Amino acid sequence: MGCENLNDVYCYAVEPPAIEYFTFDEHQRLATLHVPEKSIEAYKLSLWNDAFNGSIVPLTEEDKTVEVKEVESARDKKIVSRYDLQGRQTTKPQGGLNIIRMNDGSVLKVLEK
Repeated sequence: MGCENLNDVYCYAVEPPAIEYFTFDEHQRLATLHVPEKSIEAYKLSLWNDAFNGSIVPLTEEDKTVEVKEVESARDKKIVSRYDLQGRQTTKPQGGLNIIRMNDGSVLKVLEK
């Protein structure tokens, strides 16, 4: 939602994945959806057609070789390590103040009971 500069969306699924009517907002509706050529008709008969104002085109050979990378979100944050106030690494929460390093490089101070 709110991706104002989104121009293209690539969906490699042969069968259109189920979406809700409000899965995409008005910004995505201005983008072009790229799907497998043999699947264009199926996408046009689904909610995907409304979501992209009918702008659905076949994937090119170049699109088919693009490396898809995993995207992390804020919900994917995980604790990498935790320390007590003396800087000693601990394996579980200690009573009092704990220093926690997250996988995104951030450091948190957490008060444990």
